[in-house]
This record gives sequence, C-alpha cells and structure tokens, in this order.
Amino acid sequence: MTATLRWGLAAALIVWLGSMLVFLSYPKDASDLLLPAGSPHDDSPVTIAFMGTSLTSDAPWPDGVVERLAACVLQPVRALRFAQGGATSAWGVTQIEAVIAAVPDIVVMEFAINDADLRRGISWAASRDNHQVILTGLQQGLPNARIVLMTTNPAHGFRRLLRPRLPAYYGLYYQLAADHDAGLIDLTPRWLASPGLAQDLTDGIHPTDAAATSVVVPVVTAYFAKLLGKNCGS
Repeated sequence: MTATLRWGLAAALIVWLGSMLVFLSYPKDASDLLLPAGSPHDDSPVTIAFMGTSLTSDAPWPDGVVERLAACVLQPVRALRFAQGGATSAWGVTQIEAVIAAVPDIVVMEFAINDADLRRGISWAASRDNHQVILTGLQQGLPNARIVLMTTNPAHGFRRLLRPRLPAYYGLYYQLAADHDAGLIDLTPRWLASPGLAQDLTDGIHPTDAAATSVVVPVVTAYFAKLLGKNCGS
C-alpha cells in the first residue's frame, strides 16, 4: 500500500468518524418548540419573512409552508426571503432595515449553520452578538411581529468537519430565545430521527427537496399555525 493511499484511507476514516459523531452530539428531545411572546394574529393576510442561508434561499420548503399554512388557517399567506448562499449572521445584520421595511407579521431566521463554518470566521461570541443585534433591531422596528430562531439540519462528512462546534452554535439559539422573548424551532432532533439522514444530505449539508419538504414543512407549518391561534397538526 502506497503512502498516498494510506493517507487517503486515513483521511476518509477521519471524515467518516466526524460524520458519525454528529449523531451523538445533539439532544434527542424532539419537543423543543418555544413560542415567542405576543398575542395570536387576527384574520388579516399574513406575511412571513424568512432570513437565512442557502438552506432557506435555495430550498422549496418556505413555499411549501406558506401553501400548507394558507390552506389550514384559511387566510392569505405571503413569503418573503431575505436569504442567500454563504450568508452568516454578519450578513443578517445588514438586512435588518430591509426586513423592517417589509413589515412582516412573522420573521424566522437561521444563520447558525454558516456561523459555525470555520471558513466564515464567525466565533461563537460574534454569532451571539450579531444575533442580538438582529433580534433587538427587529423587535424595536417590528414591535407587533413574532420573531423566531430556527436550527436547521446537521452537517455530514467533510462539511461536518468544517463545523466542529455546530451543536454549540445551535445551542446558542436557546439562550437567545430566552433572553429576547423570541420563538424557537429546533429542527435538528427531527433530522436526526429521519432515516437515511446521510443520503438526504446530498453534499453533506443541503437536504434534498423531498427530505426538506418531509421534515421541515409539517413542523414549521404547525408552529406558525399556533402563532396564529390555529391548529394544523404537527
């Protein structure tokens, strides 16, 4: 066996072990859904702003949520996306005024998956500070809106190795939600309970459209329905 082959096998083993460790590093309780402070929405049209990364900008699940939610609550529902590939919470700070100008009723954000990427240079403390700026800005500019933090899926393989502290960045959302009376949707336990998770994450981080629709849409739809004082299942 050549030295190159040995190094290749060693690297492959490290990647595999890293991807397996992710399944042991997240809480397995799938009941962590925290509602933000505020009163149920009235029967007027609903606007939802989705802030985040490519897991939001390039995915079909926000449209699926809006379609299913509108059918359940019998109200018009509109989705606005403030998201882009590679975005971090630092980019999210630059979007505060644009989100406020859109006057949404609900804002849901997910930046932790990219903040945790070593290549982005966003420390845990910087992620906390950026999110605090976003939450404070939105709550001041949109006093009647419901602001919700959302964890997304785990990473797998090499993408996981680039995010060694991903559980800590996801765990930050619990602290932020409590400190700012914000909501929380913790999707990570749902993903971990999904069979064939590695296959669902085709490149190690982006779920297939089918997987995202299956895992994300029912949970987020039911959560938003509760914000509107309705029951759409779970």
